[in-house]
Amino acid sequence: MANHPSTYIYCDQSDQTVPLVLFQCQGKQYWTCPQHQPILIHTTVQLADKMPGLELVRPYEGHS
Repeated sequence: MANHPSTYIYCDQSDQTVPLVLFQCQGKQYWTCPQHQPILIHTTVQLADKMPGLELVRPYEGHS
């Protein structure tokens, strides 16, 4: 992950090349690009190596 504050955590694109959306997890701020939002929503485990503590997040179990 690059040190630039506006770089997306998954694909390392910057806000200079794609629109980015800020999100927060466990008190830390991260960025996502529209192309990879499905990873954040549906398969968050793919980000575990880039977001320390993410393994504590419960897997999605569907809507009640």
